[in-house]
Amino acid sequence: MSSAANIAALERMAECVNTGNLDALDEVVDADAIDHDPAPDQGGGPQGFKDCFVTLRTAFPDLELAPVTVVADDDHVAMAYTITGTHEGEFMGIAATGERISARGCEIVRFRDGGEVPPASQFRGIALRGRRAAEQGYEQSMNTASRPLRDPPDGQTRTCEDRPTRGRLRSAPRRPPAGGVRPAVSRSPFNRDVWRSPLRGPWLASLLSAALLPLLILTAVTGFLSHVAYETELPGNAVGGSDGILAPVYRALDWPTGWAWLYAVNQSVHIVAGFAAAPILLAKLWAVIPKLWERPAVRSVAHALERLSLALLVGGALFVFVTGVFNIQIYYPWDFSFVPSHYWASFVFLGALAFHIALKLGVMRRAFRDNGVVAPLRQDLAHTTAEAPAASESVPTDPKPATISRRGFVTVVGGTSLGLTVMMAGQSIGGPLRNLGVLAPRGRDYGSGPNDFQINKTAVSAGVTTTDTGPSWTLELSGARQEMLTRDELLVMKQSSHDLPIACVEGWTTTQSWTGVPLRDLARLAGARQDDILLVESLQESGSFRDAALTPAQISDPRSLLALKVNGVDLSLDHGFPARIIVPALPGVHNTKWVASMTFRSA
Repeated sequence: MSSAANIAALERMAECVNTGNLDALDEVVDADAIDHDPAPDQGGGPQGFKDCFVTLRTAFPDLELAPVTVVADDDHVAMAYTITGTHEGEFMGIAATGERISARGCEIVRFRDGGEVPPASQFRGIALRGRRAAEQGYEQSMNTASRPLRDPPDGQTRTCEDRPTRGRLRSAPRRPPAGGVRPAVSRSPFNRDVWRSPLRGPWLASLLSAALLPLLILTAVTGFLSHVAYETELPGNAVGGSDGILAPVYRALDWPTGWAWLYAVNQSVHIVAGFAAAPILLAKLWAVIPKLWERPAVRSVAHALERLSLALLVGGALFVFVTGVFNIQIYYPWDFSFVPSHYWASFVFLGALAFHIALKLGVMRRAFRDNGVVAPLRQDLAHTTAEAPAASESVPTDPKPATISRRGFVTVVGGTSLGLTVMMAGQSIGGPLRNLGVLAPRGRDYGSGPNDFQINKTAVSAGVTTTDTGPSWTLELSGARQEMLTRDELLVMKQSSHDLPIACVEGWTTTQSWTGVPLRDLARLAGARQDDILLVESLQESGSFRDAALTPAQISDPRSLLALKVNGVDLSLDHGFPARIIVPALPGVHNTKWVASMTFRSA
């Protein structure tokens, strides 16, 4: 018969095993087929194969036989294959362990030609003998035998030795001999054999996790502190709504004003660490992506919890990082509010991360114990091979030759992370590093004038015009007393000048020399009490952060100003003319521009 017909018969055999339709073996296996290396108590013919696979599928209900490479001529088919499954029933006296097993093997099958065997019965037998290894947690060895299906007719010789061939399949042939080749690998991502990079495995995933974890902790802590800096317990400051069960925590924490650059440093670290983590996160997802497609999707309650945590971890990570990057670039291709969505999604992500760490800590310890922490990084390309397939479903059963060493892979990922760190530091630190911020959304060159520095929100975007800020503008000052002050009247009051930074939540920082009336002087003028808070409203008619509330500590700091000038000249309209708030260590959006009113009141 043709090699194509022989291959089709062998694939039909695998289909019967994988679907559990073992009765269909009657159509595939000849009635007098003999397995010369049978399982215990296995008989001949189709029933013997049925009994064998019933035993296997009872112990491994999700048993899957996947041909990897098939080579055929008109009389023989050689097949390299993998068998995978979950040990959920007793097997050869070993109780169920719930572990995944992965085995590799090789078959050589002989077919009879001519009219003696109908086309539907061309498959003559398969020799399979496995040594159970899931309980020890290492890869099975699949031993195969290739013998004639029965004694050959007189005058003919056997096609192979009478003893079984043994040994683990190391790699599938890349250039099989002439006579017909047909790869029998499904290209579906659910098929483990699709993922063939030898780099994937517990060690690489563990190393990336170890590098990623400190950056994620740093990003989470600085994000939490950024939320503290917003003083969300004050009226109008909680853009994301209620703080829920964390409200008492935020009420107990007051953001200090002593170090003027505190918020600038905190937010810079938040952004820089987040960007540095991004390449490592993507590399980590690449390293474990086969596990996202593993089947069956749920094998037990514990496995279901692991899968749920993985879904929340991956989904939360992508949402938090993608929305964060878009926010930095001032690009919002969605209809929801960034601040509350990013804030609450980070808790989902961190909760899933904590659960995932608890589940995988043992895997990391074993990976580093078995392979060493840095030993695989010393291997060159020629010695870069896959880990044992039983170690994880992310390890390929039929790996391709490595095209990059693990050292090279880690170097590329680490170099990309370092490059993003330097680039974002240039945006945050400024000065001579500013030119390194090649992706800074506000550019790198702002001009040389006194008002030539970053603008977060322009007057046009806020709906503020020169008519609103012209000579008729007055400041409404309220407290125990009320005052209406023109800009000229503010200018004749005692002025104070300080070099203070403005730090935006997006990570950029600029330090300028500000001149204006100290807020504590205005508080005395309004008859405010020492424990009063200050509500500041902008000429901006609507939108986020048109008003903000300041704490008594922020009001009393001598550097806190109602700024009228910057770098010795009047504020430009885009920088808040006729007056704006400048407070040390305050988030940039709370340094309200185009101030219309200031109200001192009890909290």
